[in-house]
Amino acid sequence: MAALWALRISSAGSPDLPQALPRLRLWDPCARNKHLVPEIQAVPDVALENSPYLNMGPVTKATVAVIQFAILVNKCILMPSGHVGTEPISIAEVTGGSQQLTLLEAEVEEQQVPVATSTVHCRQYRTNRDAVIPIHKMIRELDSQGVVSKTHSPFNSPIWPVRKSDGEWRLTVDYRALNKVTPPLSAAVPDMLELQYELESKVAKWYATINIANAFFSIPLAAECRPPFAFTWRGVQYTWNRLPQGWKHSPTICHRLIQTALENSEAPEHLQYINDIIVCGNRAMKMFEKGEKIIQILLEAGFAIKKSKVKGPAREIQFLGVKWQDGQRQIPTEVINKITGMSLPTSKKETQAFLGAIGFWRMHIPEYSQIVSPLYLVTRKKNDFHWGPEQRQVFAQIKQEIAHAVALGPVRMGPEVTNILYSAAGNNGLSWSLWQKVPAETQG
Repeated sequence: MAALWALRISSAGSPDLPQALPRLRLWDPCARNKHLVPEIQAVPDVALENSPYLNMGPVTKATVAVIQFAILVNKCILMPSGHVGTEPISIAEVTGGSQQLTLLEAEVEEQQVPVATSTVHCRQYRTNRDAVIPIHKMIRELDSQGVVSKTHSPFNSPIWPVRKSDGEWRLTVDYRALNKVTPPLSAAVPDMLELQYELESKVAKWYATINIANAFFSIPLAAECRPPFAFTWRGVQYTWNRLPQGWKHSPTICHRLIQTALENSEAPEHLQYINDIIVCGNRAMKMFEKGEKIIQILLEAGFAIKKSKVKGPAREIQFLGVKWQDGQRQIPTEVINKITGMSLPTSKKETQAFLGAIGFWRMHIPEYSQIVSPLYLVTRKKNDFHWGPEQRQVFAQIKQEIAHAVALGPVRMGPEVTNILYSAAGNNGLSWSLWQKVPAETQG
């Protein structure tokens, strides 16, 4: 059976605490905030004399939960599949960083997937020259690990390398033509906005997130389902033996398998969006217990956990690109900095890119559609590109709105809450938004 990336708790046991903690800087912010924890209570049976956290004050139950979760994740050793029992090595271009992976035999069952109703054969088009060497190395690594294999298929789709935000390349294939002739699936991933509303309604004090690494590659395809996913690189045709990125049903199948594994093992309460999972509550120790249980279930189901993508327990956390704190969603600082640092557009394409960057956050800005309407006029096909004084004013205004956007929280009831209706009329129509005013804050 082919091997895949998976994660197992190291048999070597727990590392001693002073050695383990310095390598896990992602826990520092939570440890520094320990004095803000309401359930402050000394924990005398935890020996942390040499810990760098001791000089910050008394140890609390919340701090212990953070430390225990750090140790749990730190015990997870990741190394490559065909090298079990050897020294761990990293496959940076494949795993998305210098992440060490342990490859174990697949436990996820082979999947039967919808078959295309007709043959699709598209020739490879020119790719970015900077991507050639990374993509070539990536394909060799994936071939050696059994994720892809050489094939002869009447199908073919072009490779479409995508540069990630960290500068590395992701190997994706342009399956748009194949997607058009692939039958639909009735199941679907959750609506992201509905998921945000549900998380918002919990008004949690503590959060922990878990990301499943290379989730699609953890899911093997049945042999008869592989030919449609063929692609060609340097005269050699390959196909995916695992669920490929870019195919329209991959997110749905991946979400369903992870959801089924968690439900069958009676996982603690959580929210899931494909391979991202969040647990929340009012006590950090409870978050540790939930996270520990979910990690164990995922490991037993054959999925991998990326150590760098396990966050919390923390007072504030990012999930699906949104910052969460006390049940409220906020625009992350790095997103604000990116948007406010964008240069004036010089073309329709650049204007569309700016609108795309701010559009996801439109709910945080009252009268958004009225404000940005002059920018949409610029992008219309029938109009020539013209960036005038009105566009410059709107460009500056929307940046200010993003920089000072308020947090969005759940609807509140009670005599102390005041509902405020904002309405606006302009040349491009009407708009309205309902906001709530509570002591010391306004929220949408």
